[in-house]
Amino acid sequence: MDKYRELHAFLLHKTKKLRKKLKKMSAIRDKKTFPAELESVAEELRHLADHAVYEIEDLKPALPKAEEIQITEELCEEAFRAGLAAKDFSIGFLQRRFLIGFGTAVKLRDKLLFDKKITRAFLAGEVLCKG
Repeated sequence: MDKYRELHAFLLHKTKKLRKKLKKMSAIRDKKTFPAELESVAEELRHLADHAVYEIEDLKPALPKAEEIQITEELCEEAFRAGLAAKDFSIGFLQRRFLIGFGTAVKLRDKLLFDKKITRAFLAGEVLCKG
């Protein structure tokens, strides 16, 4: 939380300086230098905004790793039934159907192969081929 307070204080200080600069500019608005001065303030604001965005991103805590799904017998049975119904036992199908990562889908299919629920099952057209 202290880092957020430091960032807040830094931004407050910088914006106060910019406000003072803008007030001074109100006196020179008839001069030819006004557009250049205004562009300078706008550039400083963009720089300050970018700095704040990056600092805030750095201060956010890292997301915890997603829990790895345990491959249970119930999951294997459900995957087998879903695969038969869809006529597809591909890694991509398992990932989409169970919302799991690639590695977990590979382990799930390997478990199905190891348990001899499927053997080289693949989809060829509309026909489920087992080898």
